[in-house]
Order: sequence, then C-alpha cells, then structure tokens
Amino acid sequence: MMGTLTEKQIDDVLRKEMIGRIAYVADGWPRIVPVTFVYNRERYVFSHSAEGHKMEWLRKNPRVCFEVEQIGSMSDWRTVVARGMFEEVTEDKDEKMMDFIARLNGLGPPGARTSDRHEEVHRREGIDRSVLFRIHLLEMSGRFELA
Repeated sequence: MMGTLTEKQIDDVLRKEMIGRIAYVADGWPRIVPVTFVYNRERYVFSHSAEGHKMEWLRKNPRVCFEVEQIGSMSDWRTVVARGMFEEVTEDKDEKMMDFIARLNGLGPPGARTSDRHEEVHRREGIDRSVLFRIHLLEMSGRFELA
C-alpha cells in the first residue's frame, strides 16, 4: 500500500533521521549532495559545510530542495521532500545547533556548550571553521509504502 504522509509523520521522519540531501542549481545544472542535519520543528533544518563549491552556489541561489528518507526495505519506506530557502547562520544564539550536529557526527564531547567552541573568537581571528547554515522548509510533502 502506498500513501501520503501526514504532517505529524513528516515531522517524525525529520526528527528521527540525520542524513538528508540538498538539491541546488550550479552552473545551470542541478546538483544533489548528502548532509548531516538536525531538525528543530520550527521548520528549520540545520547543517554545516566547509567552504567550497556548494556554499558558493547556495549563496548565489538560496532556493533548494531537501530530501530525507527512511528505508526498511523495498516495500517499507518513507520519504520527505521539501522546498526551502538556504540561510547562513551567523548569530551565536543559533550556533547551539552546531553542538547537536557535532554530537551526531561524533565530533564533540557530550554536553559541550556553544561557548566551548569559541565561535566569536574564530570569527574575530579569521580562523577557518565550518559554515553553519539552515534551510527554512517552506513546503513539505511525504510518501510511504507499507507491504
């Protein structure tokens, strides 16, 4: 049986998963890349990236598509597709999401606080660091199949 996910089921997929895909356009061609992420129920997905091609093009054209899936088997899956807007995060209050992302990636100790990373010092001293960004999910839909 195939069907459409409810808003609550979409929220559940986004909260439980930690790897999604961002689709964007660069040089006139669509591109899609996997990212680790955290969803905060206010319709924002938080992630991070090194400077490079993806960040360059997301800054030029912030319209993106975001996709997440849960796959149990070929006949047991859920997928969420959303259109949204890329936004670079530069405010310390939003950088707390980096703690969650770091823990998911095994990059930081449990209980690490935003202040432990000294983000404001990194910016002031020009130290390279990951770019923290969020995607404001504007339209979401989901599908599922159950055997």
